[in-house]
Amino acid sequence: MIIKDESPERRLDWLKSQLQQAGHKATHQRLEVFRQVILTDEHPDAEAVYLGVRERIPTISRNTVYQTLQFLMDQGFIAPFGVHQASHRYDPNPAPHHHLLCLRCGKVSDYEASPLEIIPPPMGGANWGKVDSIHVELRGVCSDCLSERKREP
Repeated sequence: MIIKDESPERRLDWLKSQLQQAGHKATHQRLEVFRQVILTDEHPDAEAVYLGVRERIPTISRNTVYQTLQFLMDQGFIAPFGVHQASHRYDPNPAPHHHLLCLRCGKVSDYEASPLEIIPPPMGGANWGKVDSIHVELRGVCSDCLSERKREP
């Protein structure tokens, strides 16, 4: 499993080895799309990833970036963040964790709290089906936005 505090180069090396072990090619486009996702903690959406990769590979198409994001997600190298696929943002940390979301600026931060991992399914959950993971999203206003608000007249 990838460790989020490792350098981007180590994470890229990890991805290359994982792709090779799974019989996939570590193409330049795949590596650059992954690089763009892991270079930020902002959980970028597909368009932001495309614009960032395009700075390094001007000829890359949106379709290639979108398909590569889907491939990386299907392989478990990144995780979707968001309810609807059209508005997915991509998380470079596929390990179980939670998020803090600023409702003012949209900033997303990772939040780890192991007690949240043992939340029992709600009453009647057994009738619903099988719960594979638990994700908690805390919504509010980040400290940067609160500081800006205090400075406003």
